[in-house]
Amino acid sequence: MKSKALDLKRIKIAIASMLILVLTASTLLPVQAEEIKIEPEVLTVEKALELAMENNFDVKIAGIEKEESLLNRRKLLDTADIDFATGNYDADLGVELAKVQKDYLKSLAESIYDVQIIGIELQVKSTYASVIHAKSNYELAEKYLEQAKESYEFMNKRFELGQIAKTDVLEAESEVATKESELLEAKLAFDNTMMDLNMLLNQDLDKEWIIEETLETKTIEVPELSVLQAYMEENHPSVLGAQMSHKIAETTFEVTSGFYPENVFVHKEAKQAYEKSTYQYEAAKLAQEKKLVQAYQNLDSITQGIEALEKGVDLINESYRSAQLRMELGFITSHTLNSIALTQQRMEANLVNMQRNYQLAVAQLEAVSGYTFLDSIEE
Repeated sequence: MKSKALDLKRIKIAIASMLILVLTASTLLPVQAEEIKIEPEVLTVEKALELAMENNFDVKIAGIEKEESLLNRRKLLDTADIDFATGNYDADLGVELAKVQKDYLKSLAESIYDVQIIGIELQVKSTYASVIHAKSNYELAEKYLEQAKESYEFMNKRFELGQIAKTDVLEAESEVATKESELLEAKLAFDNTMMDLNMLLNQDLDKEWIIEETLETKTIEVPELSVLQAYMEENHPSVLGAQMSHKIAETTFEVTSGFYPENVFVHKEAKQAYEKSTYQYEAAKLAQEKKLVQAYQNLDSITQGIEALEKGVDLINESYRSAQLRMELGFITSHTLNSIALTQQRMEANLVNMQRNYQLAVAQLEAVSGYTFLDSIEE
């Protein structure tokens, strides 16, 4: 009997020990979860571009298309290695064309790839600017809500002193509700733009980032338009690609002329392709130059607009601070203060939009010219 009692006692002790372990583990779990919580990373535009080049689907597709083009070129190299005449004009012409075109085709494939990459980079920069823009609007919405709350508290105090009617208090309360709604909308817009950026970077859509950059304009030394035009013609992949296509057509015509007389269809076809490529090359250069001039003028116009808006915002902010003091002293009504506040909010929103447009204009000018301004930004 004693042995059975001892066994029961041991079982109870074992069960009690297990319960203690379970309870102890459950109380420790939240602490451990907090300890391993990963803080969001800081995301700069340079980091965003790096992630896009590593993960973006369009970048990967462009890389595959480039490899496919290079594979076709390798087949061309095999043909170019043939060093004898077959007696067949078409076959011999193909060998001679392969020998001349092998280098051009590589440059053409690289130019097409580079153009695609420039487009993706522009998209990333534009979306990143939209994120900063949405973040700035969200911060402004928080500021305006605080202003509305301060005004509401002040109205309550004046109502208690019998200085204003109840309708003024209700109007201030309604303004608070409006600003709370605008804050929610601004937060939703920020979350949506962040989701768009994550999609471009091929990250989890709900991934959080720390965006520390602001829309404040940085001083960018933009070269003269003539300098950018010369750089574009020598380096931009879209111009180089058109140039390569023109050279291929020219070479094809020259080689074909040595195999077939003018009255043969193959010769005529090569001549027409060459003449067409000449016009296409000139048109491509003019189209790119037109885009460059437009982007250059757009950036200059926005820069001037920002300078004017910044002065206006400084003045209206000072007016708002002065109006607050005057209302507290009873010199003006709340309606006058609200009118100044609305002007302030409209001007600050216009400045934020203009600063976003400035960033987009810089990105557009870089994409069109092929010139990078990052090295000329004054920190």
